[in-house]
Amino acid sequence: MILSAGTFESPRILMLSDIGDKDELNQLGIESKIDLPGVGKNLQDRPMHQLTFKAKQPLRDIFNNLGGTIIYWKSKEAATKSDLMLIPIEVPVQTPKIQSTHPIPENSFGIFVGLVSVRSKGYLKMKTSRHDGPLLIQPNMLTDPEDLEALTSGLELCMNLVDQPVFTAQIEKWVAPLAHLERAGITEYLKNACMSYFHPVRTCAMGNGSNAVVDNKLKVHGIQGLRIADASVMPKIPTANTNAPTLMIGEFMAEVLLGKR
Repeated sequence: MILSAGTFESPRILMLSDIGDKDELNQLGIESKIDLPGVGKNLQDRPMHQLTFKAKQPLRDIFNNLGGTIIYWKSKEAATKSDLMLIPIEVPVQTPKIQSTHPIPENSFGIFVGLVSVRSKGYLKMKTSRHDGPLLIQPNMLTDPEDLEALTSGLELCMNLVDQPVFTAQIEKWVAPLAHLERAGITEYLKNACMSYFHPVRTCAMGNGSNAVVDNKLKVHGIQGLRIADASVMPKIPTANTNAPTLMIGEFMAEVLLGKR
């Protein structure tokens, strides 16, 4: 049997099938048959924020994927690989908290600043034993100080970029934030402005340790005949969008079933 319900639903289905953290399942009245503490743990998602601006000239109609340029960059010179991603985008997006204090006018656009190399870890839990009951999803974004420092550097970089003539010629005014912030102000601003880039992974992570759920052939530890093939098995969040890696997991699963792996 192959389970492929995604980062949030695959661990829920395991827990409803008596597979998961023994203590947590017992608290819900579920008898644990296979004690796998890693089910629902290790959740990682990509934090991001969008700097939003009102354009001087009328913007064109929305185009295809809303953007066409991506910048990968390092948050610090000593980094061995890019950990930041900047994406100019045609649609302004903000958290409800920021929108309540920074109303977005018409003819606005933004630049997403995302952290692609994430250290912070969260978790997912069922709040009831109902199959359609609510889930507690806690990504714990930016709880690792290095993540907060890196994303602060990303916004600082983006603010410096939009201060250049090629951008100032296009911008009528800053919307969110209202002006260029100093580094300490950026960090404080992020506490209300950070949002998800919708790349959750790792809740059924691959590995051999106590928090691992599947092995390198995607078999669930402790049970015969059950494999998982979706983004939940990633052992670490990739430094790119999760779509292609998830497709590769599906291709790998097909090769395993065909005896090619």
